[in-house]
Amino acid sequence: MDDTATRTQFVGTSIKPGKTPEQIKLIVSEIGVKTPAEILAGVPIADYRRDPGDVMRYGAIGDGVTLDQVAIQAAFTIGGNIIIPDGFNFLVNSRITGVSNTYVSGRGTISGTQNDYLIHWGNSSDVHIRDVRFVGNASSSTAQHAISLEGVRSFSIRGCRFYQLSGRGCRIAYDYGNSVAPENGVIANNIIEEDRKSVV
Repeated sequence: MDDTATRTQFVGTSIKPGKTPEQIKLIVSEIGVKTPAEILAGVPIADYRRDPGDVMRYGAIGDGVTLDQVAIQAAFTIGGNIIIPDGFNFLVNSRITGVSNTYVSGRGTISGTQNDYLIHWGNSSDVHIRDVRFVGNASSSTAQHAISLEGVRSFSIRGCRFYQLSGRGCRIAYDYGNSVAPENGVIANNIIEEDRKSVV
């Protein structure tokens, strides 16, 4: 039995053979099928028309005013391919925690009002972020970094943009709690939109 048929059993229906990929996607969006990773993570789905991993699938609005904390955290709890859609500004007010095997992409913006990291990974592996814009809280009383990687093995940050941070674009550190050092990382072609800050 193929993966699509298996997943549709969770909603008590099946897709008959002979459907095109476009037809299958339409049927799946209408009946509301979760991926195995979404089921395992136990996250709610707000918009089945959006692809798995798209933060708007989990309820993010992206208007820069509405708090998207829960939806963004849902995507990062699942991991895998996370999409931050272009043209949207997703607002968070506390630290987002990521997991291993996460690939974040998209030209959208994640903005944080907290006095903390926007996104943090600890003792993880295979974390890759590409083309996302991060906007911080410049008035933060502490060093607010956009991305925090503690003890992360195999990571890359490419083509990202950082703005209004009281700290750095990316913090790379030893994970003292688990005695794990970061390794095998690439940071390239990122842009700091303020002269007084640094990427790392």
